[in-house]
Formats: sequence, C-alpha cells, structure tokens
Amino acid sequence: MVEHAGVHGADIVGRATELQFLGAFLAGATAGMSGTLVVAGDAGVGKTALVQHSCATAEFTGWIFSGAALPMTTTTIPFLALRSAFRAAPTFDGDARPTLPAAGALAYDVPLAIDAWLDQLCKRRPVVLVIDDLQWADQSTLDVLMYLIAGPADRRLAIIATLRNGEVSEDHPLQRWLADIRRMPRIDWMELGPLDRLATDAQLTQLLGAPPHQSLLQEVFAQTAGNAYLNRLVVAGLDPQSRHLPDELPADLKGTVLRSWRGLSDEARRLATLMAVGGQPLQPVNLDAVARLDHGPSSTDSILVLLHEAADAGILERSTDGTRWWFRHPLIAEVLQQRLDADERKYLHARFAAHGEELLGVQDDPDFGSLVSLADHHFHAGHTAEAYRWALRAAAAAGRAGGAAEILRLLRRALALHSGLPHAEESLNELWSKLRSAAEQTGAQEGELEAVEALLAGTDSRERPLDVAELLVRRTMLRFVTGREFFSPSQLRRAVQLASAVPHSWQYAYSLANLATSGYGKTTPSLRVGLRRPSQWQGKQATPRLSPMP
Repeated sequence: MVEHAGVHGADIVGRATELQFLGAFLAGATAGMSGTLVVAGDAGVGKTALVQHSCATAEFTGWIFSGAALPMTTTTIPFLALRSAFRAAPTFDGDARPTLPAAGALAYDVPLAIDAWLDQLCKRRPVVLVIDDLQWADQSTLDVLMYLIAGPADRRLAIIATLRNGEVSEDHPLQRWLADIRRMPRIDWMELGPLDRLATDAQLTQLLGAPPHQSLLQEVFAQTAGNAYLNRLVVAGLDPQSRHLPDELPADLKGTVLRSWRGLSDEARRLATLMAVGGQPLQPVNLDAVARLDHGPSSTDSILVLLHEAADAGILERSTDGTRWWFRHPLIAEVLQQRLDADERKYLHARFAAHGEELLGVQDDPDFGSLVSLADHHFHAGHTAEAYRWALRAAAAAGRAGGAAEILRLLRRALALHSGLPHAEESLNELWSKLRSAAEQTGAQEGELEAVEALLAGTDSRERPLDVAELLVRRTMLRFVTGREFFSPSQLRRAVQLASAVPHSWQYAYSLANLATSGYGKTTPSLRVGLRRPSQWQGKQATPRLSPMP
C-alpha cells in the first residue's frame, strides 16, 4: 500500500483534499443531514475510484447502492442506473421495495414509491446512492433523482453522481436538469482535475512497482496531462526500468482515446486529424488556410462550427485567451497521427509547410516558433533541402532567443540531413562546432562529448594542431565527468606536445594547466579541477584561469 499526501489505498494519490471533503459529506449523512454531491471531471480522471474509495472507508457504516448509466443508442431502459443500484438493497419485514416498470409502462408513481422505500431504509441505517456517468442517464432516472434531491433535509441519505465533462452538448436535456438542481439547497459540486506531476509520480510508482525514471515520468505527464486512467494505459506492460515510452502506443489506449473522436462528423474528424499533424495550438484562420490547400474555398465560420463540435465532444478546447484551439489531451493528437500511414502524414505536413512558407513570406521578422514549426513540417514532409535550410535558420533564431536546448535538436537534424545535400554551404565540422557550443551552454555534457569526438575525427592535427590540442583536453575532461574513464595523462601530454608549436598560445597554457592539475604534476587527486574551454583567451596570449569542473 502506498501513502501519498496522507492518502492510503491503491490508485488514490494526490486526492487528500477531495477525500477529506467526501468524508465530511458522508459524515453529514450519517448525522442525519441529507445532501447531494456531483463529482465532475474529464473521462479517466478518477471520479469513480475516488467515490468508491470514500464510500468503502471504515468510518462509513451505512448501505451503499451503486449503479451506472450506459451510453445506449438503439434502445432505452427506464431507470437503468437505479435498477442496477438497487440490486444490492437489503430485504426486511415490511419491505416496500418498489417495482420498476418496463419500457413503455406508466411510471408516474415511481419517484414517490422509491422515495418512501428509501425513507424506511434511512431509518435503519444511512444510505448512499451513487450514480455513475450521469451524462448517459435516461430521463426517468433524472426525474427520480430530482424528486429525491428535493426530499426531506433530515434523513440519512447521501446522493453522489459522477459526471463526465465534454459529453453533454449545450442543448442536451441534462444541461437544464443540472441548472435546476444547482438552485436547490444542499447541493455540492466537486470539479475533479487531473493529477499533478508529484501525484503522477506516485501513481506510476504503484503501477510499475518502482519509482519511474524522471525521463519516463516527464514523457507520461506531457502525454496524459495527469489523467489517471491514461497513465495506467500508457505504461501498461512497461519494464520498471524503462526510461521512455514505446514509439507505438498500446491498442487499448488508442481505442480509449479515440472513442469520442469516432462520434464526430466526418468533417470534424478530418479537421481534428489535420490539427494533430499541425502539432501545436492553432488559430481558426490558419486551419482554414491549410484546409483550403486541399479542399478548395471554405470559411472560418464553418471551421468554427467544426471546432465547437469537437469541443462539445471533449476532444478540443480553446486557449485561455480564446484565440487558439488544441486537444484536451496531447495523447489524442499522437494517436490521430499514428492512425495515418506514412504517405498521408507526409502529404499533410507538406500542406502545413506550404502555408508556413506563405506566412513567413510576408513577415519581416518571423518569430522563433514559426521558424521551428516550418522546419519540422518540411522535415516530416520529406523535403530534405528545405528541412535543412530552415533547421539552420531556426537554430540561429533559437540562439538569439536564448533557446540553446532547441538548438541541439535542430542542429542534430541538420547533421543527419547533411549527407543528403552534397552542395551544402556548411561543412560537417562547422555544424559540429555549433552543436558543441550549444551543448556547452546548456550543460549537456553527453552532447558536447559527442561533438568533440566528431570534431577530433574531422580535424587534421598537422594542419590545426592548436584546435586538436584544445579538443583533446576537453575530451579528457568530459570523459571523466561522464564516468567513461579516469584522467588520461597520455592524451593531455599529446595536447601539450601539439600546442607547444605555438608556446605563447592560450591552447598551450590550457593544456599545461590541465596536465598539471590531472595528478601528473604535484597536485593531489583530491584537488583536481577541470577547465572549461577558455573562450575568453581565444586570439590572445594569456595565462589560463582555473575554474571548477562542470
């Protein structure tokens, strides 16, 4: 059993406040104060588990009747959720359990009969009536619940209903029912949000049987946005030592994520798929422009209708400023992309690339995000030359914007594309030098070591002895701090030998200083320090300044 924030029990993490509130609500029913609680939240956020856990605590000793509405489309079973809830009801002498009528039969007295029967039960013990998935409840069930909610205030009856956000359109009959009960006394409303990162970490620890690697936790949290059910599905079958999610998502996860999407109209499904390929929140005008590249003239108004349809189904949501639209869960975008075959993805990315080119063609100073987006779309469309060119331009913009981490990704892509461009203006060494600088700025020692190794392989020590000397020293330091090997005096001696051709150079002083502090000289191993590449010396004749090893 895992403890998290004072909460005990499997799968119940990060809900201390909510559990405390539910405990007080049930205690009120035990004390003779009837009340109703609606627990609302996204699908999979943990509403049912939270309610079940609260009702199952040792502190509550009453009867619990639990039923669920179902999303039936071709038939209607009146009082369906109540039928399943009352199956567990006890029998006793003088039991007045009501008989629920079949479909088509008159049911005008059913609310009164159920109310009178529950009165009898509440005199014996407290009663909790739980109705799951209220969004699918038939009207007969809603009528009974309304009558019970309006009943006596001094009986030991608690009504709890869970409600899934994004399943009920504005014109659905349930909207009026919810508005009506909000005006009634003794009504509480709990909006259950997703788990935060700490609670997601605790849940993954339960699911995996060991604390997750931070890289895995980051990927899961970025994909699921803290949805407890999606967390469970996305790590199903993973090794506890996994550092990353698999490239292909589990089939169960795909089916769950796409359930609401499949209920959209054909046009709304196509628009959602197009947005998924877009890869970021988009304005309706830009969606309209990309859609027109394929389907001809349309209008932003028609795009808005489809966006609202997808939002009503819980697929999309608007940004807080109301200008952009994106998926409620990032996983939806990924699953929609995975549904496409390679040619379809390339085609849609090409449409976004063409639109991006149009936009940048009329901008004097394009923003960094637009440049990165265009570089990504060209890459995924298979446009090698364009992807290379825009990756370098976006990397330069990232440097001006202080986005050194993004530079690494873009420069790695440029390096991967370079071999397919025999006439590229930049040499491989120039690209590796840029990547090295970005890695050094961000403290990405593995990336810097990779770049240093590549530069050493591509630099002739006879032509550029000073550069090779500096690279040898830096490689020695990086291999030590990344745990690959201890200091290598032989490599440092070679650096000194190469740099000695120019004894007044900073590279010579740099090499000598590191050789001296490596333990080869008189300093002790416990006092060894490393030197960062002294860029402030370049072009100067200076004595090196020691600084702590990164």
